[in-house]
This record gives sequence, structure tokens and C-alpha cells, in this order.
Amino acid sequence: MNLTADVLSAGAIADQVNAVFKAVVEKNKYYHDKLFRGIALAQGGVPDWLEIPAAEVEAKKQAAIKARTEKMVELDAAVHKALELKPHQF
Repeated sequence: MNLTADVLSAGAIADQVNAVFKAVVEKNKYYHDKLFRGIALAQGGVPDWLEIPAAEVEAKKQAAIKARTEKMVELDAAVHKALELKPHQF
């Protein structure tokens, strides 16, 4: 007998599956939006009228990468916490 549909539709196991899915989606969205798209694929440069030296721009870019990478550690920890095995009865 396949209980998959019943178990994943509602209850404690479904709640844990949904929590894992939510944590993974949040982590992946953050990575895509803030690191990959936000920094790696960022188009354009700083307009010359702002008169910001290239070294300052690079320093700010590296600081953003560091801060956003640190946030990835938190998001990854949330995924691991959601994956912790819990006893269930059904």
C-alpha cells in the first residue's frame, strides 16, 4: 500500500517536508538574487559623474560578496535544521 499521497497531504511529515522545501527555496532565491544576479551578473558600471574610484567600487563589491556569503551560511543552517529527523507516528 502506497501511503505517500496521504502522508504528504497533511500532518507532521507534510509539515516537515514543506519546511525543508521552504528553507531550500529561500536559500536558492537569496543566492540567485543577491549573489549570482546581484553581484556576478550585475550589468553596467558606476557613472563617471559620481566620481567613485574603481578601487572603491571593487572594495564595496568584495564587502558585499563577503556579507552575502555569510548570510548563505545562515540559510544553509536553516535547511539542515529543517532536515533533522523527527519521530512521527501515522
